[in-house]
Amino acid sequence: MPVNLHRSVRGFTLIELLVVISIIALLIGILLPALGAARRTARQIQNSSQLRGIHQGLVIFAQSNKGGGDGWYPGVDSDGETLTVAEVNDTGDYQGHAGTSNGRNSSSRFAILLNANAFTPEYLISPADSFTPADPTTNNQLTFTGPNENFSYATLVTEDSSGVQYARRNEWRETLNTQAVVLCDRNTGSGVLEAETESVWSDSGSGQWKGTVTRNDGSTGFESTDQGFETRYADGPTLDDDALFTDADDGAATGEDAQLLR
Repeated sequence: MPVNLHRSVRGFTLIELLVVISIIALLIGILLPALGAARRTARQIQNSSQLRGIHQGLVIFAQSNKGGGDGWYPGVDSDGETLTVAEVNDTGDYQGHAGTSNGRNSSSRFAILLNANAFTPEYLISPADSFTPADPTTNNQLTFTGPNENFSYATLVTEDSSGVQYARRNEWRETLNTQAVVLCDRNTGSGVLEAETESVWSDSGSGQWKGTVTRNDGSTGFESTDQGFETRYADGPTLDDDALFTDADDGAATGEDAQLLR
């Protein structure tokens, strides 16, 4: 019986090819959101790690900044007094930063930590931000405003711009308090009212802040709102509905209500 050496090879039909392409497109549609979510989660974990490291820097600094009792965090002297602009300069000017603000501001506090080699400037930039780190060789200042932002985080408000001190000022030290938020992602919104707070993690114009908060025991967590926190600062009362940037009751950022610097 003769053998057919010219057997034809059957290829894909057009319909089969379209089915394969459709399956591939479906798989891509399923996988891309999952990959995006995984990337966001990884960045949030990295952000928490950085804020935890900054808090460790605060604690290490406080251990050498003691008068009596607990050590104070940067921006406050060993007697618990807020540093003036000149005194911030005396800590070792971080190449042009010091001299622009006193020890109540996040920029001065972070500059002091950088001078103490607590961490590198890159550590102050959230993985969700695209800032260029502060560079001491170019004399650029630490700021999160204007076109030259170079840090991403906010610190606990201890007094207002006129120097009036708040009771929670006594929390800006090594207390290990689990109910006191001392660091978080900054507010990038247009103001301080509840509907005006946002972050680098928020959709632009959403009026919804999201970000990592760090408590004074070093614990961190990624939160989807800046409202409704249970807090207690130093020897003050426990608040059941506190807000990171505003008063949860009346929306006015005044006195004790403005918890973290913008």
